[in-house]
Amino acid sequence: MTASEQELELVLSQHFSAMGIDSHMFGDVLEQADPTEKFLEHFGVKGMKWGRRTSNIPAGETRAAQKKPGRRVTAEGGRGVRAHEDAIRSATQRQIAKKSTVDALSTKELQELVNRMNLEQQYSKLAAGTVSPGRKFVNDLLINTAKQQATQVVNQQASSLIEKQMKKAGAK
Repeated sequence: MTASEQELELVLSQHFSAMGIDSHMFGDVLEQADPTEKFLEHFGVKGMKWGRRTSNIPAGETRAAQKKPGRRVTAEGGRGVRAHEDAIRSATQRQIAKKSTVDALSTKELQELVNRMNLEQQYSKLAAGTVSPGRKFVNDLLINTAKQQATQVVNQQASSLIEKQMKKAGAK
């Protein structure tokens, strides 16, 4: 057994033990395997970017509009909740309008997009009023510290000006 085969067996046994599987069950299989099957081979196009496809897109259709996995539409839910299909549809329409023009959208799609964007804007304005206690504490701390520093600087400048005026008045 070569060093690379021993290393492979060690890594596999660690993974199997982490999953609760007895690694000795697979020892015979590894020994019988062809050495050429033990490495990963890439059959891609050299210099091709990941996630890019060379297939032609049908006329009048953009990548965002295609119902294929891997489309670059960002619509996220929060804390383990998937984004709603309306949000995904809105993000797709927004991307189509951004890439080309709003002429690429039907009247109904454009109306849905505008309605969704208005609702999102209204919600963000309403939700902006809620401030977490930690953020409120930090804001108050910064404001109070800034006020104290400003008061201290003004008092120092005022006292130095008063002292200068007193010296001038006493010198006369």
